[in-house]
Amino acid sequence: DRHDSWRFANWAGNQSWGPATRLFEPENMEALQHTVASHPKLRAIGSTHSFSPLFNAGDDNIGFVSMRKMPRICLLDDIEGVVSIDAGTTYSELCNALRDTSWALPMTAALPHFSVAGAVATGTHGSSGVGPCGRVAISGLADAVVEMKFVGADGETRTVRKGDPEFSFSVVSLGMLGICTHLKLQLVRNFDVEQCVYGSWPAHESHGPTGAELSD
Repeated sequence: DRHDSWRFANWAGNQSWGPATRLFEPENMEALQHTVASHPKLRAIGSTHSFSPLFNAGDDNIGFVSMRKMPRICLLDDIEGVVSIDAGTTYSELCNALRDTSWALPMTAALPHFSVAGAVATGTHGSSGVGPCGRVAISGLADAVVEMKFVGADGETRTVRKGDPEFSFSVVSLGMLGICTHLKLQLVRNFDVEQCVYGSWPAHESHGPTGAELSD
């Protein structure tokens, strides 16, 4: 968890903001709704891994909302094979919660401290995993989402579900439709992952351009 690392800059150090930038850390739904309704310019902030200026405030009139102090929720529906989580949950927390079950995420993020909601909202790619049919699938992390809940600019909550006309653009919304509060994810049955480490690649088996060719 990089919760304390993003006070003034992102992980790469190429996006920064001043100490005057307001950071809101609501601890319950009522506080979150009040914060959103009371401030016209807010952006949700997660692990700040993004190296684009997506969450960079740019001026002191924009505030950040962190969901890390909201109550943790992880409810598994063993019949439907879905899990409901709060927006502050990280991939490491979710994977640990599923460890002793027969279910798994179709794919995960590259780093464990990513917040699930942040990775979904920004269209983050995932590792290759397994689809519902049990076959290898290569997709984005957002494809696992079947339901999302938001707090809109008016402070009211709304829910979008897979199949709703607005669902597709609500999932990867870049935070423009409100503050995501909860997600429901489709799971798959547990599967094994094999890692192959090859070490040094023999030069004679390399088919790409050489350094000299690149410099030319």
